[in-house]
Formats: sequence, structure tokens, C-alpha cells
Amino acid sequence: MFVGEERLGLLFKNFDIDFLIVKSSFECLEKVSELCKDNIYQIILISEEYIESLQGFIEKRKAAYPVIFMLPGTSFFNASVNLIRDVVEKAVGIDILSKSKT
Repeated sequence: MFVGEERLGLLFKNFDIDFLIVKSSFECLEKVSELCKDNIYQIILISEEYIESLQGFIEKRKAAYPVIFMLPGTSFFNASVNLIRDVVEKAVGIDILSKSKT
């Protein structure tokens, strides 16, 4: 299942992947919450532009499924880089993606 912008949704439709088009962060959070409760899908793909509004929801979830993945959208929002930076920093203990030299 893909939740996000129309351009990417239509792309996923070509691969016979279900999709929901959302136009706001609130609508995205609402739809993803419903999808998680319904427990029909094992994987939910989200447009990058909406991931920040879902951050709290994702962190509070205890269920293993559905897995929620972020996909870069048609615009670059830096959310994917920040998410990767946070995960790596938690794993390694330092920000290895930082450009500053210490």
C-alpha cells in the first residue's frame, strides 16, 4: 500500500500496488492510522513529504506490522537524509554524515 502524492500513486498503480492519495499531513496520518488498525497490509509506503507528521505515530507504535517505509517524493525535503542520519547516529553513537571535522 502506498500513501502519498498522486504522481507516485499512479506509478505504483502500474505495478498493481494499492494506493491512497492524500493532500495534507493530517489526512496522511488519519489514513495510515486506519490502515494500521485494519491490519490488511504488511507494508505501507509513505511519501517523504508526509513523514514528519507521522514521526510521533511511528515512534509510539509497538506492532511489528505493517512496516512503514518512507519513499522520496517528487520534491526533495531532506527528511530521508535526516532519518538516515538519526538511525546511524543511534547505531554508531556519532553523526558520521556530518560535514564538519572534529
